[in-house]
Amino acid sequence: MKKNENINFPGNPVPTIATKEFFHHVIQFAKKHQIVILHDFAYSELYYEEKPISFLSIDGTRDVGIKFNSLSKSFNMAGCRIGYVLGNEDVIKGLNRLKSNLDYGVFIPIQKAAIHALNDKSNFSSDLRKTYKNRRDVLVNGLNEIGWKVESPKASMFFRAKVPSSYTSTDFAYRLIDDAGIVVTPGNAFGPSCEG
Repeated sequence: MKKNENINFPGNPVPTIATKEFFHHVIQFAKKHQIVILHDFAYSELYYEEKPISFLSIDGTRDVGIKFNSLSKSFNMAGCRIGYVLGNEDVIKGLNRLKSNLDYGVFIPIQKAAIHALNDKSNFSSDLRKTYKNRRDVLVNGLNEIGWKVESPKASMFFRAKVPSSYTSTDFAYRLIDDAGIVVTPGNAFGPSCEG
C-alpha cells in the first residue's frame, strides 16, 4: 500500500469495489505496521452489478479497524452529518473521546429522519441504485459513442476519464466549463497521481 492510499471502496474518486484479497492484504499490512484501518463505506448502497464487500465481513478486521457509514449517500442526507461506526471496541472508545471534545449531539430532527431512513422497508435503496445506474449508463454510453472511451464504474456516483493528452486536468476542466457549461473536478484535485 502507498503512503496516501485510502480505504474507501467504493468511494470517491475511485468508483471501484474492493476484493476479499485486497482486504486480507490490508489486514496483514495493519498488523505488520501496528496501524488502525478506517474503512469509509459511505457508498455501500450505490452499487450496480455487484454488491460491495464490507471490510468487517473479513476475518481479522475487528482486530485492526472500524467501518464508517453515512446516511449522506445511502439516503440522500448529504450535509446532515449523521452516520454510524462499527468494529474494534478500543478504537470506537477512542473515537468517542475525540468526538466528545470536538462536537456534540446531532439536531433532533436529523436524528429522527435517520431513524426513519434506517427503519424504511420500501424500495428506496434499489430505486436510488436504478436512478444512478441509468445516469451512469447514459453518460458512459454517450461518451463512448463520441469516441471518448471510458470505463463503466462498478459503484458510487463518480467516474474517472482520461483527458485528451494535449490538456492538463485543470485546463480540460476549464475548457468544459467555457465550451459546454459542464463542471467537473480535475483529476489533480485528488493528488498528483490522478493528473490526466
